[in-house]
Amino acid sequence: LRRDLRLPVRDVHLLEAGGGAAFLAISLRRDHPALPQRAMWAVWAYDPSFSKWVVVVDEDIDIRDYFQVLWAMSWHVQPERDLYVNRDTPTVALDPSVAEEDVDQAERKIVLSSKVGVDATRKHKFPARSVPPKEDLDQVDARWEEYGLGGAP
Repeated sequence: LRRDLRLPVRDVHLLEAGGGAAFLAISLRRDHPALPQRAMWAVWAYDPSFSKWVVVVDEDIDIRDYFQVLWAMSWHVQPERDLYVNRDTPTVALDPSVAEEDVDQAERKIVLSSKVGVDATRKHKFPARSVPPKEDLDQVDARWEEYGLGGAP
């Protein structure tokens, strides 16, 4: 994505919950409104059976943290505007959602599926996210047990 298409991609990650093939997250610098969609279509062009879900987030989102990806999807997406459905495409071979009811999934023939692209980038200027200074976070981590809150920070 970065080298061939010169997209300002920060990171790409296949989320474990998608079996390493069905859910792909991309973080990028959104210099132009069309960049998230270009990234989605580039992924599907590379391998049409790959990545049933492609979620594109801003570069400040840690895509290796499920919480941050879901947070961006929750607060940066208007479904009518930001979801893109790619119909009638090959699918990951083990996707049980495409098996017909009366057919054993292991015996099914190649079928077509659909993909969803989610533009979970900010569409307008937001104020900077409010995060305590790193020194304060480190101090809380170091003294967590003293606070008597249980568990790990």
